[in-house]
Amino acid sequence: MKKKILIIGSGGNIGQYIYNNLDKNKYLIFGIEKENNLKKNIFNFKKILKKNISFDTIIHAAGVNPTKFSKKKNFKKYNENKIINDNCLKIINKKKSNKVIFLSSFSVYKKNKYINEASNLENNNLYAKSKIEFEQQLLNLKNSVYILRLCSVVGLGTKNNWLTEIYNTVQNNKKVILFNKNNNFNNC
Repeated sequence: MKKKILIIGSGGNIGQYIYNNLDKNKYLIFGIEKENNLKKNIFNFKKILKKNISFDTIIHAAGVNPTKFSKKKNFKKYNENKIINDNCLKIINKKKSNKVIFLSSFSVYKKNKYINEASNLENNNLYAKSKIEFEQQLLNLKNSVYILRLCSVVGLGTKNNWLTEIYNTVQNNKKVILFNKNNNFNNC
């Protein structure tokens, strides 16, 4: 019998990549996005809660990105992430999933020259706060919880990260500068 996996945020960069690349012969894959697409097993939060389906694994890859290109205010991003996280908790509790994977963010750490798992957490950044709060809520569950603090979103179409910048530079046949005093990339 195929294991059932739910990807919350299956329309975003990372969620879509996971959704498209999991082995469909091995897993029955469902997604959560804003709009339903029943042919692809993609539902919104309300619709998936009404479905009589349980999931072996829930992957939480959704969230409002803190990118400087966003026009939303920080408190609005925080509130939207909190709503997404609350809906995710409802699904985890109702569907009784055994395993939860949360794609958190490297931004939970205070900026420092060297960062590792023991580094202090960020208290002033509302995006980081939404991630830290949800991590704590997950750790209070009795499920198997895996929290991955990703350092950046990479891939075609992403912005403001070192790997994508290098890719675009090479594609445009420009000179690649890995480091200089005016060019710091700190998210990879």
